Amino acid sequence: LAGSGYFDRTVGSMVAAILAEIEAFRADRPWLANGVEALQERLQQLTLLQADEEARWKDEDVLSCHQLEKSRAELQEAARCQRIEEDQMQTTRATLQALQQRAHEAEEMRLQEQQRQREQLLEYKDGLRHLLGKLREEYDQDMATLKQVQEE
Repeated sequence: LAGSGYFDRTVGSMVAAILAEIEAFRADRPWLANGVEALQERLQQLTLLQADEEARWKDEDVLSCHQLEKSRAELQEAARCQRIEEDQMQTTRATLQALQQRAHEAEEMRLQEQQRQREQLLEYKDGLRHLLGKLREEYDQDMATLKQVQEE
């Protein structure tokens, strides 16, 4: 029906009939027409106010969305910075542990070297005592021989 034109003619004639009825009704009741016009003006004002409010709400929604996106971006940046700081802290801890381990190993090596040097000094000391004892024996023998030679 819509494509045949019948629908258009029927709706058009119905609209024309309704408009004619409204005009006749207005002509019969002028006081009602004034009230309708006042209500239409008020409706138009309210429609404009509603449109203004909706535009303001839309602007506020857009602003809120921008603020939300900005806050989300700031939060993501803060989280990224925190991850970087945590990574740096972990690296620092690992470096500190490695340095402490090296210091501990160096201290152990130093103590071992000191112990080795002590033992070596004791060996030298014992060797020197032994040599000194031999020298004393030889000296005593030489002195005894000299005394004997002098007595003869």
